[in-house]
Amino acid sequence: KLGYGQKSYDEPGLDDRDEWLVEGQFDYFFTPKTSMYLRGLRRIHETDSLGSTDILTHRILLGYRQRFTAKIRGEAAVSFRNDEYDGEVTIDGTTASRDDDYLGFTVAIGFSPRSWLNLSLGYEYRDRDSNFDSEDYTSNTMFLRATAAL
Repeated sequence: KLGYGQKSYDEPGLDDRDEWLVEGQFDYFFTPKTSMYLRGLRRIHETDSLGSTDILTHRILLGYRQRFTAKIRGEAAVSFRNDEYDGEVTIDGTTASRDDDYLGFTVAIGFSPRSWLNLSLGYEYRDRDSNFDSEDYTSNTMFLRATAAL
């Protein structure tokens, strides 16, 4: 996908935003049971910081899928994301442009007891490195997910 996004703000003094937007995905099947995928995007998101009008996000994700049996599968993925905040924000008394980098990975094992039901158990790690030290964090998440489709 390739597009051009424009944001116009009603509030006086805020600059309009014009950006090229890109999103893509490439899947490669080594065998019917083994595949890899690469996803990337460049997109504008709403801001979560006062003083910034929006966030320009660049993201890349590389993943690997393996089907072990007809009902059991595994998946692993690594990702990198950069968020560039438009405008200057004030955090802890410091005013500057904000830039956050995220690094993460996910591993999961899935089980499909029925063709319409998928269960997954996994772990996700995420690390955010911001140019504002108080916005840095590390997240460790265990999850159990159930997905049903008709």
